Amino acid sequence: MEQFKRNFNSHLEESIRKHLVNVYTTLSMSTVACILGTYIQLLREIVTPEVGALFAFISLFGFVFVGSTKQMFGIRLSMLLVCSFSFGVSLAPVIQFVLLFNDPTIITTALAGTALIFIGFSLCSILSPSGKWLFLGAPLSTYLLSVTLLRLFMGGNFVLEMYIGLGVFCAYILYDTQLIIERKRMGEGDVLSHSLILFLDLVNVFVELLRILKDKDNKKKKISIIDTPQFQRLRNIKQLGGTYWVFPSSSHNRFEHSLGVCYLGGEMLEKIRSRQPELGITDSDILCVQIAGLCHDLGHGPFSHLWEHFMENANPEAVWKHEECSIKMLDFLIKKNELEDLFHKNDITSRDLIFIKELIVGPDSNIGDDWPYKGRDSDKAFLYEIIANKRNGVDVDKWDYFLRDAHALGLRTSFGYERLLQFVRVIDVPGEGRQ
Repeated sequence: MEQFKRNFNSHLEESIRKHLVNVYTTLSMSTVACILGTYIQLLREIVTPEVGALFAFISLFGFVFVGSTKQMFGIRLSMLLVCSFSFGVSLAPVIQFVLLFNDPTIITTALAGTALIFIGFSLCSILSPSGKWLFLGAPLSTYLLSVTLLRLFMGGNFVLEMYIGLGVFCAYILYDTQLIIERKRMGEGDVLSHSLILFLDLVNVFVELLRILKDKDNKKKKISIIDTPQFQRLRNIKQLGGTYWVFPSSSHNRFEHSLGVCYLGGEMLEKIRSRQPELGITDSDILCVQIAGLCHDLGHGPFSHLWEHFMENANPEAVWKHEECSIKMLDFLIKKNELEDLFHKNDITSRDLIFIKELIVGPDSNIGDDWPYKGRDSDKAFLYEIIANKRNGVDVDKWDYFLRDAHALGLRTSFGYERLLQFVRVIDVPGEGRQ
């Protein structure tokens, strides 16, 4: 370490060293302001991202055109911090998107990686021979202009372009650091402008690194249930079968009905959990109920229930039920699309998968115990009455198609599930447990 300090001190004049200390101190302040802007925007949206970008541009414009005198130092520093804060606000949607759809740890990985890259390339530039990296200015500027024009007219988010972009901004750290040193030697010692240059390099490295990590994370993730061809086929199966030929407006499909049942099942359990925490409803319980709602009609054939009547007439000996076909289709869907890892990642166990199938088709008729289900114990019997209620027929499946079918047919109905959700509770029935 002492040897490194001696080499560092001998390589740079004292005035340069002091200048760099001031530059990196200001850079640290700008970075903190940027992170703070992103954090506050994520926590409580203070302005729209577009307004944040506008504030960043206005403050940057003012910063550039205000004279760099000692009297204006405080004003320019304030403008720089406002610009950094506003820039952080405009970055919030990118961070929020990653938090919602990717592994959140890639954000901390990107931050740590950016810090290491910046420190490493900065030291390399500082310790390199004077002016060694200044030749990079022209080719880097040419590349940025070319990429900007290509994105403007052709679009694109190519993997190779992301890696090249990261390399370019790393090279900019080499170039800008030496440029700052040479400018100081020539008498230009504007600390704030120099820190702004490095701040833009730092942010660009972070953005490019985040894009690369996000792309890698997306490739690791398996497609979801909804994205599979087996689920997408429900877009082409009419909810009311042949009724469409009489009521042309009843053109809705099993696809949107399945989404509705998934939503209502999750809403009901969330309401119950908030009112009755003693029931011990877990996130896994809610997820399983939602998946069951999503997949409960996977087994429907052409024209929905009309297909079942056709099968009864075509082969009277075969007992064909769409619920049984749904769980077979679910097994096929998982295997065909290799969703085992996705299920495991979301903590869905083999018992949970049994539970999902029981929610769709009911208990195994071969089980002779008092409690016929394997997926959940009897203290959670109420979970089996949400998607397909074998007890009294009142379930979210019917809630959805009552309203959806009536709307499509143009029929007036007084039914509404909102009040039911508002007051739904689980009660202990003597001799039967929680229902």
